[in-house]
Amino acid sequence: MGVCGWAAVLGGVGLILGIRGLVGVVAGDPPGWYEPSTIVAGAVGISLTVGSFLTVQRARAPWVLLGCASVTLAVAMVFTSVAF
Repeated sequence: MGVCGWAAVLGGVGLILGIRGLVGVVAGDPPGWYEPSTIVAGAVGISLTVGSFLTVQRARAPWVLLGCASVTLAVAMVFTSVAF
């Protein structure tokens, strides 16, 4: 139950961050590094979250993967705050 909740929070925050990035790209002129780096951070975060669901039978693996996914979400937040 906790893995699902944590993943849902990551998804919700990621969605809000994605909408903010989309508005920033459409409304302004983002730096050239912004779009590729955000796409990579998002893909890594989604992959880690999916991996946490695949390893849910293990004791610590899902929590470690969700922690790493949270770090990539924080990195994407920093990218967005620096770019706009």
